[in-house]
Amino acid sequence: MKNEGPVERGMQTVISAALMLSAIFWLDGIWVWVAGIFSIAILAFASIGFCPLYAVFKIKKNENEK
Repeated sequence: MKNEGPVERGMQTVISAALMLSAIFWLDGIWVWVAGIFSIAILAFASIGFCPLYAVFKIKKNENEK
């Protein structure tokens, strides 16, 4: 069940990459782990096209589903 469109998936991929780069180059301590885990989670949701928050709030952005 996909509930995201291509725009949201692209934005999530960019945000995930930015978080991972900040975790590698700029952050320190526990924030490296926090940013890394969030980055992996966001990238996983972007790759499958499913957002749990969209499901909770019953939002559908996938134009292909009716």
